[in-house]
Amino acid sequence: HGDLHPGNILVSRNDRNQLMMTLLDCGLVIEFGPSQHETVVKILGAFTRRQGRDAAQLMVDNASKCQANDWGVEMFIKG
Repeated sequence: HGDLHPGNILVSRNDRNQLMMTLLDCGLVIEFGPSQHETVVKILGAFTRRQGRDAAQLMVDNASKCQANDWGVEMFIKG
């Protein structure tokens, strides 16, 4: 996914009450280098461990640029 941001990530529960993550807007696809691949694996791993704040922090820490102000980043991380 070449445009992974909070608006493109949905978290919900299925009919067995299991958490599901859906990635939207996959029209832009890129090939990750080793460092980017490792970051995405860490983010997805945090999601699967139900560590949403850790996943958010990883996204912020590894973003090439951020358009949000400090308050917006803090709210994104805190959920």
